[in-house]
Amino acid sequence: AAQLRALHPHGSDPEPLASAGTPLVLFDGDDVIRLVRQRCRATAPGPSGWTDELVSICLVDPIILAHFCTMLTAIIANNLSDEARVLLRAAKLIAIGKPGSPQKIRPIAMGETLLKLASAIVLDKHGPVIQALFEPLQFGVSVPGGCERIVHAVRGEIESGQTVLTIDA
Repeated sequence: AAQLRALHPHGSDPEPLASAGTPLVLFDGDDVIRLVRQRCRATAPGPSGWTDELVSICLVDPIILAHFCTMLTAIIANNLSDEARVLLRAAKLIAIGKPGSPQKIRPIAMGETLLKLASAIVLDKHGPVIQALFEPLQFGVSVPGGCERIVHAVRGEIESGQTVLTIDA
């Protein structure tokens, strides 16, 4: 457990994106339903036990959907108590052995579904802006074919005689 915690230490509290109550993203129940359905992939739950599949079942009821939208708006706008923020940022941590070195472990953190859903809403609504800000540095968020672009860029460097170094830290 100590080795796992050393590899995945507790982070510091992030700075709020905006003062509490500031609307950052406008979305509706249809957006939430669509994104939850896209995310239903039988992934492991975080500490609360909630999964996208469970959320999807709940959203059939219009009253529950309205309350989920209110809760997601509060998460996105950082309009949360300190206790709620701590619970949403919690993760279930497991260790998986590294291939070829079973005594070395890789930490796998399974975060909370509601926080991941709130993040998905922000990416859905502001993906192009986020992509424009980060594209020169990363290809994993809102970049169609991002992995393929990386593979082609690395292949081009190798073919031009450059040395490519990979590190598994």
